[in-house]
Amino acid sequence: MAREEEEPILRTRREVQHAMFAYGDSILRFAYTYVHNMQDASDVLRDVLIQYMLYSPDFDTTRDEKIWLLHITALLAEEKLHSPSHSTVDELDETLIRRGEDDLAAVWEAMQDLPLEQREAVHLSYIEEYTGKEIAEILGTDSSLVRINLRRGRSSLHETLQEEDDFEKV
Repeated sequence: MAREEEEPILRTRREVQHAMFAYGDSILRFAYTYVHNMQDASDVLRDVLIQYMLYSPDFDTTRDEKIWLLHITALLAEEKLHSPSHSTVDELDETLIRRGEDDLAAVWEAMQDLPLEQREAVHLSYIEEYTGKEIAEILGTDSSLVRINLRRGRSSLHETLQEEDDFEKV
């Protein structure tokens, strides 16, 4: 993934701005899947960028860089979720829904009811388009567990969205 360095690299302001521009929406969306609150997700984004500036290694590819950033996002969002400063749940900001995917709002809502492990796997697979192996690397888990959580998450989402569709037809 990344070349190991003896000393952490202090990123320049330009590099941090580039990371914010290139990956900020992905980090914010992923953090939101944990904390369900825009203020807390924004706090996680800020903390991820600080970690990037102070502690990120030198990356071989931009994909490796994004995987590292999302791994740090998962760790910090989980920490935020269990912190006393965690705020209440709010509604997802429509600007976070990927451009050109208007029907994604219903899926986002349904995803909030999934257990965290399934929500992580589904988000990283379908929203961020990572492979099972990459998801395992981001989450620091086994790829077989990722496959199980993806299968269960897809099944739950299918049932939930089907029920909502049947309800709307009545």
